[in-house]
Amino acid sequence: MRLVKPDWFGIDYKALAASLEGSCTYLNTFCILGEYSPSAIFKCASPNKAKGHQKYVLLSKSAGQWFIRGMSAQQMAKFRYQDAIHCLSCDDVIYSVMRHDMNRCTCGKVSIDGGKDYTRIGFDSKSPFQSVTIDLLTDVVTDSTSKLNAKVRKKKTKKN
Repeated sequence: MRLVKPDWFGIDYKALAASLEGSCTYLNTFCILGEYSPSAIFKCASPNKAKGHQKYVLLSKSAGQWFIRGMSAQQMAKFRYQDAIHCLSCDDVIYSVMRHDMNRCTCGKVSIDGGKDYTRIGFDSKSPFQSVTIDLLTDVVTDSTSKLNAKVRKKKTKKN
């Protein structure tokens, strides 16, 4: 299985993580339910509680402005899971980051749209696929029918 992850902001996440206080690591980019703009999610190894820092740091861009905020592990638990599609033809796992963000697998036989707002799946009538769930913080893909848990390798993709 190959998880296809979007690169929304096109920034050097490692360099940005190094500049954030608390030794943060970039995890993923996804939407928080109810928001239209995606956020880059970082996990801090040792957040400065005295300054009110949280375990997760969210970096968002809206109307040309960058916003940074924190979120606790309990708050993040509500947003970390995403519906996805596993194309059995090309072995891609694809998901939609936000509303109106349609993504196709490499072979083009299946697509998904809607982010956390809704799930719309498009497919060729002869293309095999299965619905899966992704833990966006750990990249673990869960297939509900076979109870498959697999750590998938990360792949950088260019936004078309």
